[in-house]
Amino acid sequence: MKRILKSFFYAGLLASLIIGAGMFSLPFVFAQTGFLLGISLLLFFVIVSIAIHIKYAKVVEKGGDEKMFGTFVEKYIGSDWKFPAMAVVLTGMIFSLLIYLVLSTSFIRLIAPGISSGMAAFLFWVIGSLFIFMGITKYAIVDFLAFLGIAGTILIIFISGIRYGGNMRLNDASLSLMGLASGPLLFSLYGRSAISSLWDKFNDTEKSKRLFLKSMVLGTAIPAICYVLFVYGVLRLSGSGVSVDSVSGITLLPFGANLVIGILGVLTLITSYIFLGLEIRGILKNDFKIGFGMATAATVIMPMAIYLFGFTDFIKLVSLGGGIFISIESILVVLIYRKAIKKNNLTDIFLILLFAAIMILEVMNFF
Repeated sequence: MKRILKSFFYAGLLASLIIGAGMFSLPFVFAQTGFLLGISLLLFFVIVSIAIHIKYAKVVEKGGDEKMFGTFVEKYIGSDWKFPAMAVVLTGMIFSLLIYLVLSTSFIRLIAPGISSGMAAFLFWVIGSLFIFMGITKYAIVDFLAFLGIAGTILIIFISGIRYGGNMRLNDASLSLMGLASGPLLFSLYGRSAISSLWDKFNDTEKSKRLFLKSMVLGTAIPAICYVLFVYGVLRLSGSGVSVDSVSGITLLPFGANLVIGILGVLTLITSYIFLGLEIRGILKNDFKIGFGMATAATVIMPMAIYLFGFTDFIKLVSLGGGIFISIESILVVLIYRKAIKKNNLTDIFLILLFAAIMILEVMNFF
């Protein structure tokens, strides 16, 4: 019983680390594809994400004391691939920081409606950057605060949707829009980077390994359930049409709920921004051998620099993050798994072809 409870606990931890900014792109995606097709695509990508998470978990299990993604690439694919692979991972993480920065403006404007988007983004960036400069040590507290913020947001919107919402405004189901959904869904369900730290907390026994893999399945499925509740609430509350960021188009909330959602949203985004920023600094320092000061400065400056160049389209950024960077990273996971576990099957070929197709669709959509 104790092991089973432990498995549920780490499934919940994985779920809390997966749920993030990508969630806020899904109501717009579901409104475009149609709700039932959106649910079907969500289920499909849950299965795909579970497959990737389990494959990487088995690689981590085999890796013993070594848990670094770059080391796995070097060992199983080749040393020449380590730098390009880590560059892809790093770029994807920087994109995620940019996505948090762009999304923060919507939540800050729920708190202070008169503030401009540029000023809101600047304030968020300053606060996040200060914490990255200072560094934090109590990661569990940060994760817990982020979880409370996102859980509170989902709960308020879902309950409000039932009590105060109107009819859902949806397009007819359209298979031609599957490319639009692929990137955001992948981005919203990806948790590969959390798996190594979760494995360290399990005992190295066969029973623990089985429970660990079960926690990977459950921890990937829980976010999908949360997303359905969130999407349903937003679609019911967006009287004039669903906005690309979900929250700015909500018009049917009771008085004061916007303020609460704004505070919870900012809390969630800032804690995730800080944690991800520290992860990026660690990669720059450990994998790219950049000094601490330069690594910190690069981590802080890059997302704002990209923002100032005009990359502020939330849906397009999430689509690129999932459709390009996570697709490449997922292909690398499959290739590492095939070499490490020495298993060749049709599922691996299917996944590689799927992610390659998603990348092609994403490039076509972008241009």
